[in-house]
Amino acid sequence: MATPLRALIIRGLAEMDCDLLLGALRHGGYVVTHQRVCNAPALASILEEEQWDIVISDYSMPGFKGTDALAMVRKKGLDVPFVFLSGTIGEEIAVNAMRAGAQDYVIKGNARTVCFRQSRENCEKQRSGANASKWSNAATTGKI
Repeated sequence: MATPLRALIIRGLAEMDCDLLLGALRHGGYVVTHQRVCNAPALASILEEEQWDIVISDYSMPGFKGTDALAMVRKKGLDVPFVFLSGTIGEEIAVNAMRAGAQDYVIKGNARTVCFRQSRENCEKQRSGANASKWSNAATTGKI
């Protein structure tokens, strides 16, 4: 049974990268509903309007930093995994991003890793009792 997943994608990701990411999530057993935003005003608006299961952001974007997007999501107090997907992020930057509140980072080309990490996040939420009814058995059994 497929698991629904509402993914907010913070653009900077090329259309092809976004398609690969969505394909990897679908291949991993998720029925993905997603929106893409590319600037701070659009992100602020969509965070007010909708709820998300995961936020996936490029680290380097023209005119809008991934770290700024992370700060906006955390400032809203949302308990949602935030994952950087980037080809330019180094280990030191990734560690600093995680210290700032990101759950993880994935190097472009390893998009399937996002699927595994989302399943792990689902399992942790289910075990802790937060939103337990939302997460399916697929996440707890590790079938991705």
